[in-house]
Amino acid sequence: MATLLRLGSTGLVGSIILNSLLSSAAVSSLYTTAHRGSQVLHTKLAPVIKADSSKWAEKVAAILPTPSLIISVLGTSKVQVGRIENQRKIDFDLNLAVAKAAKAVGIKVFVLISAAGISTTSHFAYVKIKAEFEEPIKKVGFEKTGVH
Repeated sequence: MATLLRLGSTGLVGSIILNSLLSSAAVSSLYTTAHRGSQVLHTKLAPVIKADSSKWAEKVAAILPTPSLIISVLGTSKVQVGRIENQRKIDFDLNLAVAKAAKAVGIKVFVLISAAGISTTSHFAYVKIKAEFEEPIKKVGFEKTGVH
């Protein structure tokens, strides 16, 4: 059974993945990061709630036992954060910082749940940021990196 870490805990996609992981016999414990608490209570669930996301990387580094896999569904929208620059800080910068911290403590696999229709030439910030993140995450150096 595996210990997993999931970034992005309260959105639509994250909620669906959460329920699937919690019902899996292959998962012994699931750590999640969030700005706010989840309504889900489960014996496998170990939330790492920190409103200040700049501390998430150090929180991830302190998780014991070290998770074998990280799944990122972390993302936001301009509507939620007010400006494209703020969206990029979450969707790109925060994702990358946590991924690097995860790699440094020995997490071997990174799975990114991205978005449909992504393109680095898009005029839509959401899909452009998602597309721009794919190459840097592959360069972090996990044993396996999956982008879906």
